[in-house]
Amino acid sequence: MLQYRTLLRCSILAAMLGFRGRSKLMPGGQRHCAIGRGEIVMDPVATAFVLAGLVLLGFVLFVLVFRWVWNRTVPAVFGLREITFWQAVGILFLATVLTGGHRVVTTDFTNLPKRLGPSPVTLVPNG
Repeated sequence: MLQYRTLLRCSILAAMLGFRGRSKLMPGGQRHCAIGRGEIVMDPVATAFVLAGLVLLGFVLFVLVFRWVWNRTVPAVFGLREITFWQAVGILFLATVLTGGHRVVTTDFTNLPKRLGPSPVTLVPNG
């Protein structure tokens, strides 16, 4: 049990710090976590579970905050009912669909003239 806690703590710390570790098998088939000695060694399966758990926790917290804000403001202002957790998830999903989702904006400006088309204004230098 102690080795599992050490591995889980190593995986959580590595995930939070953004490290990518490699598994180091110790004698007896146990995995080793060496934080503080310049290396982080962790189990990739445990790291995947920790990251999935953190993403799920972040999503749930975001929905709960959205629901709290909705239930404090909308019924008082518009006279509507309070919403449940799943209704809040539905509203957030609907808002994502209606606003175009999570588009990734690029910082690559090399093809900007091709995307914008020809310029309608011609600049003439003062001469």
